[in-house]
Amino acid sequence: MARTYTADEKAAAIDLTVHVGPTEAGSRLGIPKSTLANWLTPDQQAEMAERSTAKTRAATEAHSRRWAEVRAAMVDDAGDCARRLLAVLADNVDSLVPRSARDAKDLATAMAILIDKAQLLSGDATSRPAMPWDRDEVVADATVRAEGLRVINGGEALAG
Repeated sequence: MARTYTADEKAAAIDLTVHVGPTEAGSRLGIPKSTLANWLTPDQQAEMAERSTAKTRAATEAHSRRWAEVRAAMVDDAGDCARRLLAVLADNVDSLVPRSARDAKDLATAMAILIDKAQLLSGDATSRPAMPWDRDEVVADATVRAEGLRVINGGEALAG
């Protein structure tokens, strides 16, 4: 047999449901949450929804603020690391002349990764939009760069 509730019990249950939601109110009172939800008027349901939305919004904003602080610290750390790496490269440019194309690639890749991560964490773009490239221009540019590496390496081609 279904339990009946007095008007006072029902009013107290409705009040609690509006403030804490049907799941929590049901747990506290031992009344099925579907019963509690059915007792609510449309205005009470709207009030409960507004309260829930505000609570969710506040939690989301707090999480976003915390993540923004962490992200800002990571950007600073990545930038500091990139600056230190650049300083080491600048101070030791003569001794760090790449002995091979692999060394040059590794140095360039390390620097690029640091810059890319700092840009990504700060919200800046990490790549250029697609652009129509002229193949002949790209090949010509690569040839000029390869010649520059030969000059740096004393006229010899860099080992792969």
